[in-house]
Amino acid sequence: MVYLYAVTDRQAAPTGVLGLNESRLRAIPDDRVAVVVSDLEAPVEPTEAALWRHEGVVEELMHHGPVLPMRFGSTVPDEAAARRMLHERGGELSAGLDRVRGAVELGVRVLWEAPTGAQGALVEGEEAAGAGGGAGTTYLMRRLGASRRSHSLADDIHAPLARLARSSTRRLLVTPRLLLSGAYLLEEGATEDFRACVAELDERLEEVAILCTGPWPPYSFVPSGTVR
Repeated sequence: MVYLYAVTDRQAAPTGVLGLNESRLRAIPDDRVAVVVSDLEAPVEPTEAALWRHEGVVEELMHHGPVLPMRFGSTVPDEAAARRMLHERGGELSAGLDRVRGAVELGVRVLWEAPTGAQGALVEGEEAAGAGGGAGTTYLMRRLGASRRSHSLADDIHAPLARLARSSTRRLLVTPRLLLSGAYLLEEGATEDFRACVAELDERLEEVAILCTGPWPPYSFVPSGTVR
C-alpha cells in the first residue's frame, strides 16, 4: 500500500523527517509534478500522533515549495496507481501548485448565539399551529429574522477577509452555534494584515466571536477530484 502525503513540484522527498509508522519518505515523479509517499503494510488509524505526523510531513514539504496536501488516510494500491494519477492529472496538478505557490491557508470560525426566541420557539410554534397559527406565525417570523441576520453577519465578516485573499471558501450556518466556517488562501506576507482584520471585526461585531487559525497547508484549495 502506498500512502500519499502531498503533491509537489520537487522531484525528491525531504530528508530529516519520517512518515507514518517511521516509514521512509520517497517521491514518485512525473514530467511536471511529484507525489511524496511512503510504503505501509496496512491502513493507519487516525490517532492524534498519526494525524500530527501526516501534518508534519506536509509542513516540511511547504518549507521547500508549493504543496497540494492530501487528506489523512489517502492511499493507492501501488506505485503504478500513483504514477497513473500523476500522468492523468499532471496538468491540473501543476496548475494547482501554481495557484498556491507562495501562499498559505488561514481558517476562520465564527461563533454566535441566534437571536432570543429564534430557536426556542420551535416547539411552541409546532404545538400551536393547529389552533389558529398565531404562535406558528410568530415562530416563522423569528426564524426569518434570524436567517436574515445570520446571512448579513456572514457577509459582513467574509467580504473584507475575502478581499485580502487570493481565493476563499465558506460554509454558512454549519451548526446552530457555528455561524460561518471559512478558509482563505493568503500570500505568505499578508497574514498579519488578515489577522488584524479578524481582530477588528471581532471587536466591532459584538454578536459573534471570531477565531482565526493557521497558517496551514492549503488543504481547502486542492483541485477537486484529487485522490484524498
